[in-house]
Amino acid sequence: MTLMINFPFGPFLFAVGILTSPFTGSAGSSAITTETVSFKSSALDQITSYVVALPSPLQKGMLYPTIYLLHGATGSHMDWTEQSTFTQLLKDRDLIVVMPEGGSFGWYLDSKLQSGSQYQTAIVRDLITDVEARFPVAKSRNKRGIAGLSMGGHGALSLAAKNPQLFGSASSMSGILDISAHPGKWNLDELLGTQPEHLDEWKLHSVYCLAEAYTTAGVALLFDTGVSDKTGAVEDNRRLNEKLTRLNIPHVYREYPGDHNWAYWNARIEEHLDFHQGQFNAARKP
Repeated sequence: MTLMINFPFGPFLFAVGILTSPFTGSAGSSAITTETVSFKSSALDQITSYVVALPSPLQKGMLYPTIYLLHGATGSHMDWTEQSTFTQLLKDRDLIVVMPEGGSFGWYLDSKLQSGSQYQTAIVRDLITDVEARFPVAKSRNKRGIAGLSMGGHGALSLAAKNPQLFGSASSMSGILDISAHPGKWNLDELLGTQPEHLDEWKLHSVYCLAEAYTTAGVALLFDTGVSDKTGAVEDNRRLNEKLTRLNIPHVYREYPGDHNWAYWNARIEEHLDFHQGQFNAARKP
């Protein structure tokens, strides 16, 4: 089953695809290389890492659009290069993909209870600053997108809602999009406190509860889930779709056959790359 709520955001292609590094395409196409970068995050007060996928060679004088691609719970910055072959899809796209460390259960938020779990600030301040200092990336929000799976899907949509000045597009695969509906799960109590006494803190970070921010954010949105997913993602995604529709917020929502696993995410990643690439191509600013 596929449910489609489709609003035009510009050029938008759909395909299916699945990571090797380096990957060399056909004659005349770019190779893709990956690097692992370590840097000091002041938000985390420690050295952290990210993997970056780059066209090779980089074109002299070009500033590349960038997608920040987030991993899920129990994962790491290595997940996308170890569990997928999506870099094969990057040839000739002229973009850079950054895969940061988000902690096993960091949820891409700043915890008031755990001083070492400040992954929101680590991403939107420390990571972006380091990437833009090291690599030739465009600094306009219209050339910067964010995507992720599961916990990372939550991270992508929540960080874009909280920081629309940074991201022009955001997308989620199998995202847990209303964390306030999942007390007692996935270390969220340790980050946010127990419900109901700390419910307001949960709502500050839940994508579903942040949905009104998209009314004026101007962020292009895509999210999808597999209909066999048993994590609660299906219910979260459907409720967010209904809320965004009630609020008349443009978005694209889809359901596909599949479960909460890499088979599903590998089948969906090309659609997400195409979505962000469409926004980058439509943007006028460098």
